[in-house]
Amino acid sequence: MSNPKFLVDIDGNAITTDQWYKIMLSDGTELGVGATVEKRMASAPVPSGQGMVVRYRFKENNDTALYRWVEGETGFIRGLRTGLGGTQNRKNLSLSFYLKPRVFAWYDEPPATGPSYGIKAYQLPGNRIALYGLDDQGNALGLRVYHEPTGGLSIRAMGGDWPLSLDVAFVRVDKTFAVNGNPYF
Repeated sequence: MSNPKFLVDIDGNAITTDQWYKIMLSDGTELGVGATVEKRMASAPVPSGQGMVVRYRFKENNDTALYRWVEGETGFIRGLRTGLGGTQNRKNLSLSFYLKPRVFAWYDEPPATGPSYGIKAYQLPGNRIALYGLDDQGNALGLRVYHEPTGGLSIRAMGGDWPLSLDVAFVRVDKTFAVNGNPYF
């Protein structure tokens, strides 16, 4: 049996549950909050400095053990953003269940519609990562940026024979903020 291949961040370090990251898209934007779609807080590319700060989670629930993300294994993303007045919003990232095509959206924990389905990720050259959203059946779906008819951007699922991944890089945020015992993150 071969050794597991760990996903790495933009600096070549293993992506772990005790680090904070920004998810940078291939055009230099960051993954953040986009358009509201059917009362869902869609993810979307936002200008640099405005994206969600995220952590990889081995399990959807509040795990506090140290894990590295293994290529091809299901992982979960938990995001944090600060609002006006210093309020904090914590959200899970998952494909929606009811919307067609599915929206890659930020949800409360646990989502009102049930558990998050998770994300599959594969290493690309140059320390980049191919992200796929999982549906309720465990199928990996591609992720594409979509212009919503009501205005704004979202990321939606793309199925078919050749689902295209979302090309991203995980950029580590200052390690001094990474505390892996916080049950709320």
